[in-house]
Amino acid sequence: MKPLFVPLKRQYFEQFANGTKSTEYRLYGPRWHEGTVVPGRPVTLSLGYSGARLSGVVVNMRKIKNTITDLFPRGAYLCAIDITDIAE
Repeated sequence: MKPLFVPLKRQYFEQFANGTKSTEYRLYGPRWHEGTVVPGRPVTLSLGYSGARLSGVVVNMRKIKNTITDLFPRGAYLCAIDITDIAE
């Protein structure tokens, strides 16, 4: 299966790199849903679109209602992607 490509802002990329972040949130929809984010699928975490890369594996995906971040509209559904085995 082709790795799931996840471009990140520097702040979030560095959190994955130093081990303080293991869950990424994306707006639930055509790209981020149960059919594309499946446990066992490899992940490429990218600093922006062309920067440094980390690899990992999806261990879980949850569809949740947004009550945690101002990055997305309150009440919108999010795809919470739990990622493990993060390495360079």
